[in-house]
Amino acid sequence: MNKSSEEIKNTVLEKIRRGDVQMRPRIYFVAQITLVATTAVLAFVASALVISFAFFSLEESGELFLLGFGLRGLVTFLFIFPWIELVIAIALIFLLEWLLRHFKWNYRLPILKTFFATLLVIFVFGLLISITPLHNNLLTIADRGDLPVVGELYENINTLHEDRGEYRGAIVSISGSEIIITHNDYDYDTDDGTWKIDVPANFDVNTLQIGDRVYVLGNPADGVVLAIGLKKF
Repeated sequence: MNKSSEEIKNTVLEKIRRGDVQMRPRIYFVAQITLVATTAVLAFVASALVISFAFFSLEESGELFLLGFGLRGLVTFLFIFPWIELVIAIALIFLLEWLLRHFKWNYRLPILKTFFATLLVIFVFGLLISITPLHNNLLTIADRGDLPVVGELYENINTLHEDRGEYRGAIVSISGSEIIITHNDYDYDTDDGTWKIDVPANFDVNTLQIGDRVYVLGNPADGVVLAIGLKKF
């Protein structure tokens, strides 16, 4: 044993004799590692679920179509994007990264590298979860009013943003370049209704049929919504 190692050993032993170092049983460290590992797993699952919900809500609501509606669509998308869910997911990812730093094998890894690796893994898991029936099933339960705690989040997926020019519904009538759509998410609130839509000039009305569900971005004028963009679900 070299001199420095001997000095460190003697210093530690001296601190133990003076009572400066508190000895703890092995079960303490096992419990600590178990708690950190369990919290890390829960943070990982929770963040993946939050991200998957954001993916699902954007697709289910049709709001992803906004990205194809030019600058107006992009601005509207940024206004109604589920930022709260994103902030929660990022906070959980930071928590997970902080917890992972407690494990010895992770000490020497660069913080940014592990953070982005964790972010990528969670992003992929969230995307995979979003294409499973999980959120569809939870949405069905929420529509019946039987989903506690997070039920309102799922019900808000079908909430319209008329103040931003967002409309969606099923086609009940087609007449020339005008269609009539109706929306009903069965919660009897102000976003249920029927609208007359003047389709965009470059849109082929012949591709539409009665019963099709469509997503519309437009401006209301004299009882008619002048569509800037229109997409079928």
